[in-house]
Amino acid sequence: MFQLSAACEEGEYAMTLSETSTEVKYDLNIKKMRFNDTESTLFLFRDLTQEEKLHTALMEQKYRAALLSTVTHEFRTPLMIIRGNLDTWLQDHAQQSPACFQPPAQIVTALLATSLLKQFLRDISVLFPRETAVGREETR
Repeated sequence: MFQLSAACEEGEYAMTLSETSTEVKYDLNIKKMRFNDTESTLFLFRDLTQEEKLHTALMEQKYRAALLSTVTHEFRTPLMIIRGNLDTWLQDHAQQSPACFQPPAQIVTALLATSLLKQFLRDISVLFPRETAVGREETR
């Protein structure tokens, strides 16, 4: 509970009222007015609680989208470089002795790992299409 008197100065004020489990924020605007030769004071209250909750939710969504976009992009770039180097190595060695060439197990494992990571990035893009659309480069 609070009291305001007509002696308040004109202007804008921020108020926070707390109860046991909730906090309510108000914007208070005080205007002095003259009506029919009588001076009056107008008190205009605006509840900012819902606006603040909505703003917080929107900011969280924006940060999540930026994080997902950055993470997928930062993974995708080195992953494609690694994959390209592995493919080039395989092609070079396969051309030297095509009949008896068998890739080393480490190369096969690395190719499998890059394929799994590439699929993981695609899955993230499917689950969060809007968040990962910013700056997305399609992986092959």
